[in-house]
Amino acid sequence: MLGPALEVRGGVSSLERMIVPTGNQEFSIEMLPTMHDNSYFGRFNHWLARLATWPIRSVFNRPDIVHIHFSHGLSTFRKLILLRLWKLSGCRVILHAHSSDYAEKFPRRPRPMRWLISRFVCKADLLIVLSESWQEFYSSALGYDSNRIRIMKTPVEIPEGVPSIDSDKPIVLFSGRVGERKGTFSLIEAWNALPKHLTMSAELVITGDGDVDRARRFARTSGHGSNISVLGWVSDETLSRYLMDCVIYVLPSKNEGMPMGLIEAMAHSKAVISTPVGGIPELISHRHNGLLVNPGSVEELRGALEELLVDEELRASISAEARRSVEPLDFVTYMNNMRSIWSEA
Repeated sequence: MLGPALEVRGGVSSLERMIVPTGNQEFSIEMLPTMHDNSYFGRFNHWLARLATWPIRSVFNRPDIVHIHFSHGLSTFRKLILLRLWKLSGCRVILHAHSSDYAEKFPRRPRPMRWLISRFVCKADLLIVLSESWQEFYSSALGYDSNRIRIMKTPVEIPEGVPSIDSDKPIVLFSGRVGERKGTFSLIEAWNALPKHLTMSAELVITGDGDVDRARRFARTSGHGSNISVLGWVSDETLSRYLMDCVIYVLPSKNEGMPMGLIEAMAHSKAVISTPVGGIPELISHRHNGLLVNPGSVEELRGALEELLVDEELRASISAEARRSVEPLDFVTYMNNMRSIWSEA
């Protein structure tokens, strides 16, 4: 398996950390990192190591299947070169697409670059995507055979139980990369547009890496800024605690694949607010198991926050349906399906 180092922050590494320990007698999984995020050089030195060791690995200790995780930008070119090398070795290669904004960025590439990307992607024996909408994109925009595309929605480990929450001061949680793409600043603006008695009696908690300092400044200077905590990156244990304690989870992204944080929140029986982008509309039915607002609409986001903070009955109903709707995404089921794909390859 080729992808980001296991310690890298982000959804792909989180998925890898779930998959790698599941190796068994049928499938032995070896994880070889292609990048780490400690430095800019770190984005290349692991990749260079994969290039340097490829001739030896293609002969000695040769894998039966090469499973490559890729995203947009430089990740595409790093991984497609590795794909081409392993295909030259005669190995079966599976590409696993994780990009949240490939549909936006791919058409902007120069035509020769689009041709090159499409030609390389189509060399993969199978392509795994996160949703039906992404299946349609890779089939129509890149010309990949839809019969060789497998949809694997982001999995989740369903907690056995979720404790009752003291809602005297409800917590609204955001987790993800802090910035414009995830809608962090729209969320802060919408929070500050709420009636002051609501923001004084609740707390908005923002976790994740990215434009953390900018978010802190914006929270201090925009509106009344009541009860906003921009924590930045937190440990898995701290994030799990906030997932347990919060009553509302908000992810107002402008584009997405199939966000793991959103699915985890639903598995924890949280009322969620998100946007109809990427694979999210296949996950959330508006007013049934979540609320959907248009990306970038501060007013819609403010209205959704106010409704869930005020209407406890609606919040409870959405929370219960959220958990029920993601139970089929249980990680055990996911790995059974993944092993079937590996066997097919």
